[in-house]
Amino acid sequence: MTPISAPAIEHPVPADVLRLCRRVFGGGAAGHPVRLRGGQHELYRINVGPEAAVLKIINADAAALRRETRARELFAPEIPIPSLLSQGRIRGASRYLITRWVDGVPLSTALVHRTAFPVETAFENAGALLGRLHAQSAAVDERPNRIFPLAPAASVGFGAADFLGRFAIATAPFRERFGNPLWDRVTAAIEEGLDACERVLVEVVLCHGDYQPKNLIFDEAGQLQALIDWELAAFAPRLADLVHHAPSDALEDSLRQGYGATCPLPDDWVRAARHNGTHSGLSHDENHHGFIVIASRVP
Repeated sequence: MTPISAPAIEHPVPADVLRLCRRVFGGGAAGHPVRLRGGQHELYRINVGPEAAVLKIINADAAALRRETRARELFAPEIPIPSLLSQGRIRGASRYLITRWVDGVPLSTALVHRTAFPVETAFENAGALLGRLHAQSAAVDERPNRIFPLAPAASVGFGAADFLGRFAIATAPFRERFGNPLWDRVTAAIEEGLDACERVLVEVVLCHGDYQPKNLIFDEAGQLQALIDWELAAFAPRLADLVHHAPSDALEDSLRQGYGATCPLPDDWVRAARHNGTHSGLSHDENHHGFIVIASRVP
């Protein structure tokens, strides 16, 4: 999901959404759905008596829906994921997901506007939750089900002794496409940072994949109420969920303190995470089964 507190917008509600709400919640039980702003999917708030729900329509991506629902089966209630009320098909190939509405403030909002709790507390709690998630996901072997993909960095053995050789083979088409000067800089940047990643969370676990402030919902006391948006969950190095999470050194320290209570972090984890962020700038190219570097991320 996108932030649960996303503002409503004036937008006609499609007839199929109205029919779906009546079918799921009963004739007069559901109030008029309200379209929510934000995110790449259609989102609606549905009032059901004193409660509320969120409808998300995922366009033609059954795999994303499977990841969303399977994550709940694996991690709830230990990890606070809004409960699933209904799911299915709508508009041909599109899928829908209806979950319980959770009152709260996205951490992204707390970073911009004054809140009742210090953001340092929120980041510490976010780190603690992420540590619990990674500790729990380390015992999960979902790869035979093929529901969660293997992240690009993991697919070429990020952190392994032969990583550079495997990376060179996987990206050979892009060296030819972009030329040796650029690709030499890419390789040098990756090689320079590898020492920071030795023995630093390079093992692959099932990661959330989009663990950032907009997907963390807090109450007024700064306690984490929900972790949403699991459609990008994938097997990846733990660093993938730590990259670019905190916008300042102080908040990085708070995140580390919370995470380290469950999964201790070495002193150079920040450097390793930022280096892993170079790999996050690599996107999979289905035609060449390789990687392409966003040039602005390369020194």
